[in-house]
Amino acid sequence: MGRKTLSKEEQAALAQSRGYFKQKTSEEKNAIGQVEQKYLSGATKVRHVDVGEVFQNFLAAKDTETDSLLQHNSALYKDFVEYYALSRYGRIEELPTVHSIVNMWHRYVGYHARATKSKLAKDIVSDVASYIKGSLKDNLGLSTKKRNKYLVTDTDLTTLITYLWCSDDHDYPHERCRLQISFALLFFANSGARGGACVESSSYRGTNEAIAYKDCRVHLLREANGSFTFKLVVVQRLLKGKRDDENDNLEIVMESTDDLQDNGVMFFFTMAIADNAFKHFETLEKLLKARVPRGRDSWTLKWKDEALDRPVLRMVSSNGVHKNRALTFASLRDQIVSLGKRAGYRDNVKIHAIRAGVANKIKDPQIRKQVMGQKSDAVYEEYYRSGLVKENIFALFSNKVGSTKHIEVLCSIGHRRDQNAPRDLTCKEKDEFHRQPEVQELNKRIKEATAKIPPNPDKGSAQFKERQKLYTEKSNLLRSARASHREKWFSGSFDEEAQRQLQQEGEDDETLPKPASKFPLIRHLMPERNRIANALLVTKDLQSKEGQAVLQDLCSLCIDDNRVAYRPDERPVDGVESSNALETHT
Repeated sequence: MGRKTLSKEEQAALAQSRGYFKQKTSEEKNAIGQVEQKYLSGATKVRHVDVGEVFQNFLAAKDTETDSLLQHNSALYKDFVEYYALSRYGRIEELPTVHSIVNMWHRYVGYHARATKSKLAKDIVSDVASYIKGSLKDNLGLSTKKRNKYLVTDTDLTTLITYLWCSDDHDYPHERCRLQISFALLFFANSGARGGACVESSSYRGTNEAIAYKDCRVHLLREANGSFTFKLVVVQRLLKGKRDDENDNLEIVMESTDDLQDNGVMFFFTMAIADNAFKHFETLEKLLKARVPRGRDSWTLKWKDEALDRPVLRMVSSNGVHKNRALTFASLRDQIVSLGKRAGYRDNVKIHAIRAGVANKIKDPQIRKQVMGQKSDAVYEEYYRSGLVKENIFALFSNKVGSTKHIEVLCSIGHRRDQNAPRDLTCKEKDEFHRQPEVQELNKRIKEATAKIPPNPDKGSAQFKERQKLYTEKSNLLRSARASHREKWFSGSFDEEAQRQLQQEGEDDETLPKPASKFPLIRHLMPERNRIANALLVTKDLQSKEGQAVLQDLCSLCIDDNRVAYRPDERPVDGVESSNALETHT
């Protein structure tokens, strides 16, 4: 059916009904007269604001009048980049690197163009960039080094998920956190997406924009032997720079693999069942009855209307899983980094490192550009490509078949992993931390702030927020102390291990400390976790008895809101513990 043809009178009437002839305010008239600027993504806007503040701080430090902005001369901006270099610490060296300062300068050029609606002269932009790479670098002794591009590989992914389910003793507010981390890791490994494409981006804080059930399609596809398999298609509509373009969505397929620990569909099904999101297939028992209808080669399940806009990954607290609040990138990042630390990784396991690992695996440049959302290979070459040549050069030279397995290990973030790394400060160092004057002052201020807060405080009150800031400040100090302790341990671990090996006779490793995880000691008290840990490493299809058993245990964990673990034969009856169970414990 085509569009309805309208007469001129009908077109005018339709426009009027839609508000066209409404009297415009003076603000609306002024807005129409303004030149419309090119759309900027949220992340770029944040960087523009940051670099604008840096420039204003520079002017204040120099006691320079704002009118000097109109001069646009190289001398002013050379002075600005020198101020930037000397007014902050770097991540690699004490001062920022040449690469960081050049990036800041180009961000400022973009900010200036939007703020003043006029571009800086090309010779000024080029002159300042050359000054940073030349005279400024030599005068301040700036480093040209970039951070190491360690990749998260498939081996690292297996290590993280295996540790999460088979060794991790971390007490999450709710076991759904464990499922969400597993699904997120597998989603990023399947898509190469940025964090903001899956959860609420830090650049779009408060928008609640994240992958929702309406972005996910569960397909049942018939196999050649008459059976069927599950496929999960995820539509990425929150891509960087393309959030407002509905035609630029990217769709990726997640397979229901035979390796259960790599089966993202399994973890997704668990969350969907817990959220009661499937239409007609509300429970696990009903979902397992789903089949491809006779006469069809595929069938797509549908969602309930009330579940369409619900984020798949959501915030979790001690009160349970939030019904609609999307998981934030900051929360997911902290959970993954903390998991990596507990698993023994020296470097932070970052979502962007998974993205880089995916990029380095894709050989076809066209597919890589599509998956990564990049217009050219220049971005990949500069920011994603591993510096280690992933080819056995001598094997090529000598016409032999060479293996690149060990080269991939060296590219991986996992080759610096050590399961013996400390997970926390020692008792002595904890005592020293609490004795620090800065920490004692914070404890005093927290105590004073607590005394001013009523018993049931309003979490939005100024007093409550002020105390939370103090807690955050103390937490950051503790995190810094732990990071320093771990790095000190890693730095001295070679000498200690070398001496141990030279003094050791035979192959006995009894002198090595054993991993600190308590899960192997208590797993028998958590039957679901115990069964999952035993079955997760088994190569079985999701529709097998073993796969369905794991799915059932995952659902039980995801639905269970209890904060206390009970033995299977000692669970409360109607919310009340039995006297026999209490007598057994006493």
